[in-house]
Amino acid sequence: FLTGGLLEAFKGTLKDFAIVISITLIFAVLSTLRSSLDSKFLTSAFSIAATVCIALTLFSSVREGYVQAVDAVQDMSFITKGTLPVMAAAMASSGAPTSATALSAALMIGLDVVSELNRSVLLPVLNLYTALCIAGSINSNIRMSGIIKLIKNVMIWGMTLVSTLFAGVLSMQKLITASSDTLAGRSAKFAFASAVPIVGSTLRDAMDTVFSCIGTIKNTVGVFAVIAILMTVLPSIFKAAAYYLMLSVS
Repeated sequence: FLTGGLLEAFKGTLKDFAIVISITLIFAVLSTLRSSLDSKFLTSAFSIAATVCIALTLFSSVREGYVQAVDAVQDMSFITKGTLPVMAAAMASSGAPTSATALSAALMIGLDVVSELNRSVLLPVLNLYTALCIAGSINSNIRMSGIIKLIKNVMIWGMTLVSTLFAGVLSMQKLITASSDTLAGRSAKFAFASAVPIVGSTLRDAMDTVFSCIGTIKNTVGVFAVIAILMTVLPSIFKAAAYYLMLSVS
């Protein structure tokens, strides 16, 4: 799957590369005819036409890539939501009901917020960013570099802030709920060992064994989810690398 995704990404960008180079060569040939015509307006119109053709060709190609990336983020949230009930049940069964409840609630809210931000904010802003880049490249008199840089920085810092807050809230909840679950688990084990004579310690050891087995199941599900998320994200990363290479070579 990963090899196929890599080949598909480079195959698509090779086609776009060929189109861009072809357009560039066509306008290079036409520019020799343009030079024979002494017209300031024709020179300006020719430059604008050449830039617009190349910019729109690249836009149609690159937009497909970042739409795929946004879809990958949506798929990641679906995968996480799919594995979340299993993880929560395993955590609750292994003696961490408080952590399971808090983690499920925080993750569900966080995933919904991130998905909505991607759909309602990130994608429209990326379209606006690309449009301003095209407008700024058509004519050197159009000063767009400042606002383009501002939008780029706002997007990067905004995504970083959301991710940091999300991770921070989860970490704080984990620290708080883990202490509560540890105390409850120790109390339950002590009650088993003290309340039931003779076999109390055996029951306590059996409980530890069951918790360890359930913990193994939980970790296995977590590893599977991480692998599934990587498989979802890597094709978009391959595509971004292919675009970067194609644009640099072009």
